[in-house]
Amino acid sequence: MKVDFSNLFNNPKNKSNETELTLIKQLIVSKELIFENFNIAIFLSVYCLRCIELLPELKKEEESLSKNGCVLIFDSSNEEMQNIITHFNLKIPTINTDLDFFVNDLKINKTPNLMAWNNEGTIVETKFINNITDIKSLFDLKNV
Repeated sequence: MKVDFSNLFNNPKNKSNETELTLIKQLIVSKELIFENFNIAIFLSVYCLRCIELLPELKKEEESLSKNGCVLIFDSSNEEMQNIITHFNLKIPTINTDLDFFVNDLKINKTPNLMAWNNEGTIVETKFINNITDIKSLFDLKNV
């Protein structure tokens, strides 16, 4: 009898990341967007001062962000998200979900935050965002 112990050495974080990425894909597709167009999800909260302060920086870089596959995901109502899009005149693809989905399903406990994945669907980075440079530094990783 041969016993397979390979699962003992699998990193449970990788399994969690696969689940989180699947949930992000489902969220993006549910909003009638094409998942394959994206490699970086930027998580923002309408109740987070740092997130709101980051929006003008995102606006300045929106062409580069869109070209590099960024999508903004807010924990907000449709109305709150629409108010932000209108106020900042955002053209970056933007979707919303509720706080429970952020915290319980995606394990996003602090915002602004991001998750980046490569073209093979492997998560290459998850981190807190201090400034726009944290996002732009990932543009080369998506092709890893």
